[in-house]
Amino acid sequence: MKIKLALYERHGVKEYGIVHPIDNIVMVFQLDKNKKYSKPTVYSEADKITTLILKGLEIDLGLVFKK
Repeated sequence: MKIKLALYERHGVKEYGIVHPIDNIVMVFQLDKNKKYSKPTVYSEADKITTLILKGLEIDLGLVFKK
């Protein structure tokens, strides 16, 4: 995870999400104005994720982690 995060940051990937299927969470990193990833926003299965990159996209994590 650390290697990929550093690589994506170095190459300017604006948003990067990590899905943890066992814990039912998603961590989303976004580049800040200094082109560094800030602390991730952590979402749970009760949340819906939107993205800065794809306007209008909403992901219902309740459906993603549905058992």
